[in-house]
Amino acid sequence: MAYKVVILPKTQMRLERYIAYTKDVLKNPTAAKNIAMDARNTKKRLATIAPTLALCTDEELASLGYRTIHFLFHVF
Repeated sequence: MAYKVVILPKTQMRLERYIAYTKDVLKNPTAAKNIAMDARNTKKRLATIAPTLALCTDEELASLGYRTIHFLFHVF
C-alpha cells in the first residue's frame, strides 16, 4: 500500500536552502543535484515504509499520525 507523503512547507524551504547553498555558495552543482535526488528517493521510499517509522517528535504532528524519515545519503 502506498501512503501519501506530505512535505511540510518549512521542510521544503529548508531543503531548497540546502540545495541553493550547495550549488551557489559551495559551487558544487553535482552535490546539489545529488541532494535533490536523495530527497526525491527518500520521499518515494517513505510512501511504502511509512508505518514502520517512528512518529514525529512534534506532538501535534504525531497525533495526526505523521512519521519522520532521514535522507539515505545526506545528513543535515
